[in-house]
Amino acid sequence: METTQKPILTIGMIVKNEMRCIERCFQSLQPLRDAIPCELIVADTGSTDGTRELAMQYADLCFDFPWCNDFSAARNAVMDRASGDWYLSIDADEFFDEDLSELMAFLSARQYDHLTVCTLTIRNYITPDMLGEYTDFAAIRMLRMATGIRYTSVIHERWDLPAGSCWHAFTHTILHHDGYAYETKENALRKAERNLALLEPQLEDGFSQDGGLLMECLDAGVGIPEKAQQYARACVRWITMEPHGAHWEELSPAILRKCVDAANRYQMPEFDDWVALAQQLFPHSPYTEVDIVYQSIYRAFFSDRYEAVLELVPSYYAGIQKYYSGGYPITNFGVSGLYRAAIQTQQEIYIMEAMSAANLHQDERALTALRTIPVSDNTPPKIAMAILDAAVLLLHCPETPDIVAEHMSHFLHVEQTSPRAVARREGCLKRMALSFLPGQAREEWRLYQDVSIDMGKGAQVMAMENPTEIECILGNIQNWGEIPPPVLNHVIACNAHFPLSFYQTQPHEELLPIAKTLGKYDAEFVPHLLQWEGDSFFGTIALNFQVEIIFYALCNPTFAHHKDAVSLLQHLCTLAHRLLSCIYQPNLSQDDISILPSLHQCLWYLVQEEHALQTQQFTQAVSFLNLALKAHPDLKDMVEIQLDFIEHQERLASASPELLELAEQVKQILSQYEPDDVRLMVIKQSEVYQKVACFIEETPTHPIP
Repeated sequence: METTQKPILTIGMIVKNEMRCIERCFQSLQPLRDAIPCELIVADTGSTDGTRELAMQYADLCFDFPWCNDFSAARNAVMDRASGDWYLSIDADEFFDEDLSELMAFLSARQYDHLTVCTLTIRNYITPDMLGEYTDFAAIRMLRMATGIRYTSVIHERWDLPAGSCWHAFTHTILHHDGYAYETKENALRKAERNLALLEPQLEDGFSQDGGLLMECLDAGVGIPEKAQQYARACVRWITMEPHGAHWEELSPAILRKCVDAANRYQMPEFDDWVALAQQLFPHSPYTEVDIVYQSIYRAFFSDRYEAVLELVPSYYAGIQKYYSGGYPITNFGVSGLYRAAIQTQQEIYIMEAMSAANLHQDERALTALRTIPVSDNTPPKIAMAILDAAVLLLHCPETPDIVAEHMSHFLHVEQTSPRAVARREGCLKRMALSFLPGQAREEWRLYQDVSIDMGKGAQVMAMENPTEIECILGNIQNWGEIPPPVLNHVIACNAHFPLSFYQTQPHEELLPIAKTLGKYDAEFVPHLLQWEGDSFFGTIALNFQVEIIFYALCNPTFAHHKDAVSLLQHLCTLAHRLLSCIYQPNLSQDDISILPSLHQCLWYLVQEEHALQTQQFTQAVSFLNLALKAHPDLKDMVEIQLDFIEHQERLASASPELLELAEQVKQILSQYEPDDVRLMVIKQSEVYQKVACFIEETPTHPIP
């Protein structure tokens, strides 16, 4: 863009391969350039993706700068070409918020000759959708050119400001930054190794009198355990050395915060000493009152020192309140922003307070903390899961389900389809579904009785025993896919009926996996299936569903060995006969069976086997049973049990009345003794007992579990 008058503002950038985001940055600058005399100067350090060509379309000056492993050199090359009263530094992965009125008004007034620098807010986003967690940092990004100050340091380049510098803070001028959201662990490690390679040659024997350089080494090595610990100790040494080095007062609070952070991350033994040092040297610093207090709470919580957590959290809340109310001078943040002031961190503190209080049986405080957690449609999935973890500890409190329902209204009912929102909803639904599984010490599903989704109705059903009341709730369910299988098991166990909507809204291909699943959750499901009347008044689909539930339950080896398994198989044959009669012609021959679906083939053979057994045609019964197994091999365990049962029935049919009468007499004698009575062993070794043992001992109808 050509300028017609001397620019008030020079906007400077250094770039390399930034096509992902640079046009967004350029476009955000346009309202400012239209309102204020500006120039845009871009130094390209070797782009190969079209960045330089695009920059030439927007910039007043775009030049090549051969990269020399020195960020300050590149920045200063841009500043050397600047002609504005003010210099504004911006990166390609940043862009201005739409509201630039504050900055425009400041530059238009031209009443700034007494100022040195200005800060504006850098908003760092954690996720690419830029909808969730972020941290704000009051960064020095504008310098009055008349000061003659230039950048220093090969990386993390900064302006070293002289004592007495005058600052101006823009309170609602925001640069959005999403670069961290795209940085993988591998890229971060490569960047750290690159930065350390640039920084470490400037050290003498691993130490420096320059606190800023040591801080940059700590920043670069924070993801490398040995480097992080090495430079954290070097930084503390610099802070405590006498006499204090240059910029000690402005650098030390932020540096010590970074050291405490590293000590907590890597479980360094100096943690407590460094916390105490921060409280001694900088008791009123925001880094001490917010970030370091957070680290102390975190350390105490994961050491199960819940009393310490509850003692510390009021201090954290006070620091946060002071921060957001402007109680800390803006000059406190010239080196670094707070790490632990964002909403997600506050959520973590409330969760740790709630869980600590719950573990100490301070239910009222725990409930208050759980209720106060600030949540929104942008709450990260891990925070949602942690809230549910805390709620489980308060399951015994009547107020907990209501609190959970309030929070879940944000987690489940979101209109946006961002990856974060989708992941959070799916995570919550999965967590809720797991709470319905049997065998838990606590019935965690009770937490969700007030949640206004269909799974919440499932939790209400679990709390009921009366079939009529259950059916009333079932009639209001719209999305049956949200209902966990144990809820359906409970409906069957209570001999309640599913509504017509259950069968209408779910085609057979969706009912089949449900039928296969139901038998996996509760070994005592077999007797419930025997008593369940089913929903035969809803026709063939309902009857087919009932048959499939029983069939796939009997395919489960655990169920096949249940004491009621043979009775359930007989019940299955009765229902299967009705089902097949509804679907096929009654005069089906065995030759026709081969064209049926494998399940229906198996059912047809089972029906024939049951008929042959009732008419004491034992050989035919065995033959049909083998054909059923061939049609559906998953029935193997049940077939083996049934073959034993057929053999037993055949023995009974061929036994003489006298032998059966003797067996009954022996059974009556045995019933007079306790199972562990030694006299039973003597009786069972007798010749008489051996004659009738096959009619007395456990049969397939009542096998030993």
